[in-house]
Amino acid sequence: MAAGSVEGLVEQFRAAGRDEVAVRSALGRLLAVTDSRAAGLWRVQDGLLCQLGFEAVADMPVETQVEFRALTRSLGLEQTGYGIVKAAVTAEPTIGRLDPQETGLAGSANWLVRFESQQSLAMPIRTGGRIRGVVAISRAETFGLESDSAQILRQLAAGLSEMLAD
Repeated sequence: MAAGSVEGLVEQFRAAGRDEVAVRSALGRLLAVTDSRAAGLWRVQDGLLCQLGFEAVADMPVETQVEFRALTRSLGLEQTGYGIVKAAVTAEPTIGRLDPQETGLAGSANWLVRFESQQSLAMPIRTGGRIRGVVAISRAETFGLESDSAQILRQLAAGLSEMLAD
């Protein structure tokens, strides 16, 4: 994906603000450009990770989507068995895989099975040294931190820092 396309994606998220329908539309675009099965955006607020939006591919069962949205609407920062929480707490990109013993992310591993994904990547969003949120994807294939998908997510996280600032 060209740099201009990532900038366009960042602009779409910024224009969406906190409107969940618009955020989900931007997440749908993120799904397409990263060839992902699911994508989400969360904000750190009052000691919680609060969901701003979650989107999944059309063939993912609606029940799975509804249950994940409900579970991750608000997560305590002590719930580090989920990659999105671990990324917020450690301020590091966090990879989830199907084997929870490999990553220590039992919560993520269970959802990867339901998403029919092999791997997830949660990227912290920071402003001025503070973690403001997390953007995450899951894919049917494994991928590295230097892959196109990871680079897109890294650039997106950098671009979204202002959107999530207080």
